[in-house]
This record gives sequence, structure tokens and C-alpha cells, in this order.
Amino acid sequence: MRKTKARPESKQGPEQHKWDVFISHASEDKPTLVVPLAKALRKLGVRVWYDEFTLVPGDSLSRSIDKGLALSESGVIVLSPYFLTKQWPEYELRGLIVREFSGQRVIPVWHNVSREDVARYSPPLADKLSISSKTNDPTEIAIKITEVIRPDIFERIQLRRAFLNNRSKTFLADPATIKDAPIRHKELPPSLVGRVRLIRAALFNFYPHSMKFWLSAFQRDVHPSTEIEVWERIAATCIECMHITRTTNRNELKEIFDAAMMATLGIPIKSIRTPGSSLSAEKVKMIRAFATSIAPPFDIRDPEEDQDMQLASPEQLQGLDLEQFPVDLPNDLLRTPSPKKKTASKSAKKRKRK
Repeated sequence: MRKTKARPESKQGPEQHKWDVFISHASEDKPTLVVPLAKALRKLGVRVWYDEFTLVPGDSLSRSIDKGLALSESGVIVLSPYFLTKQWPEYELRGLIVREFSGQRVIPVWHNVSREDVARYSPPLADKLSISSKTNDPTEIAIKITEVIRPDIFERIQLRRAFLNNRSKTFLADPATIKDAPIRHKELPPSLVGRVRLIRAALFNFYPHSMKFWLSAFQRDVHPSTEIEVWERIAATCIECMHITRTTNRNELKEIFDAAMMATLGIPIKSIRTPGSSLSAEKVKMIRAFATSIAPPFDIRDPEEDQDMQLASPEQLQGLDLEQFPVDLPNDLLRTPSPKKKTASKSAKKRKRK
């Protein structure tokens, strides 16, 4: 794995750098590259500023860059046919190179242009290390920019990619040989705790454990939210199959639970049916289908399904505090604290008694 350097402190001080990066761009490139790139950077945790750096004819490139670097640690400039046709003065383009020597990075992104196109326009810019949209989509461009400006985030990206691309095989092991991992998360956010509580309640009849037991198990996981999603499917499978089979037998419910767990591990149907199991091959197949699906593979029909499912218009949504997925504003940070009750002073209390 590539070693990354510690994130350098800005000479101006972190309080003066409100943003990690700004994106200077031609207005025509906003929908095709700039907006998707800005969204990708934000999803990665980079503080990006681009709305005020849409360049139109008559703007000063150097003044725009100076403004961005005053409030950002680094800058990205999108070089495109639209950008190049704006005929920026040569001294402004050379100014981009000069800024490198002052310790402020300006990263060129080539969008629908070749090295020859840039060289004809400005040889110094063509010699500068750049990122091309021809061979990289907005997400990959965002990751490469992050590697330069936020090596701390890039290191986490590398770790996550290694985890997601892990091709290790699943195998059965003797439970006696498995040791508990250390607590990796001191505490879980309330949103996850609520989901764990629901899982516990759904499985309590045949898998009774304390809330502390459940929370500590997820606190040991590297990615608790991912594990909770799996356990939510297991819990839903148990409840759904209980209603479908109309069983209340505790032992059979425990077998459904065990089968659902094995199904989420990718164990084939023939291995899920253990000797002496009361579950038929058809039931095991059904359990596996439920446990490996995000939504139920089959469902009942509600009369409400025939109701109008037309999406709200932009006008109907205007002014609404609409929840954003996958990341929304943090309610716990934005909630206004309740005003403290004013207590009467001692002198005021004396006046009242008089």
C-alpha cells in the first residue's frame, strides 16, 4: 500500500482556509463535468467550492484564482474547448504556474482537449501534470484530486477499496477457535442503535441476548452499518417466513434463523440443510431467497397500491426541507437548544416576599 504524507498545515492557518479545494471552470462545462466532480468530491469528504468560480466572458482568470486560493488550500482548473476559447491573457495563464512555487497547488483537469490543444494555447500549462476526463470519469478524477490535496482521505479510500475488492473465500470454522475482535468503535450513533434495537426485538424469541451484547458485537466490526444491514435482512427473513409458514414452534424458528444466517454467508442450499433438520428443501430455498434479497421476493397485494404514485413536481417540492440520500444534514448539530429557564435573582425574590 502506498504511504501517504501527513496533511500539511496551511501557512495562513486552518481557520482561514474554509475549503479544501475550489473548481475554476467555464460555465458551459458545469453540467457535463463540474457538477458531477463536485458531488463526487463532497461524497469523499472533501470541502469543495465551485459555485462562485463559473467563468464567463469578461471575468479575470487570475483574480478568480486568487480569490479561490485565499479561502482554499488548493485549486482545480477545468481546461476545455470552452475554457480555451475565452482567450485568457498569457500572463494570467503563466500565473497558474507561478502559484506552484508559492506552495499553493492548482491542478489542471483536461476535459475534451488533448495535450496538443493545450500546448497550442499555453505551452507552460501543457507541461504541467494534469488529469484527463478522457480516461477518467468524475469519480476517478475526484479520487486523484483527493490523493494530492487530502492524502488523509485518500488513505481511507485505499483501505476501503482493498476491503470491497477482497476476494477471500468463506469457510466454516470451529466456533471454539474464533476469538472476539477488539472494540473498534467506542460508541455507535443513535440511528444505528435504534436499528440494532429493532433487530434484537425481532429475534428475541429464539436468540435472546442483552442490548449490551448486541451493541458490543457491532462495535467490534470494521463497518458496523454494513453488518447491521445484513442482520436486518436476517431478522426480516425470520419474521416473514414465520408468517408464511404459520409456525410458532421455537425450534423451527431457530432453524429458520440459522438457515437465514448461513444464506447471507453465501453457503449453498444443500449445505444449509443440516442432518435432522425439519426444514424441507423448498423451505430452505424460500429462506435463502428472502435472506439474499433487499426487498421481499414475493409479497401480498394492498388496495392502496392502485393509488396515484405520481412524483411531486419541482413547484410542490420548493421550500420543503427534503431529506437527502445517501447523506443528509446532521439533525443533532442543527437542532436549536431549548432556552434555559430564567431564575429569579435573590433580590427579586425578597421584593416578592415583601
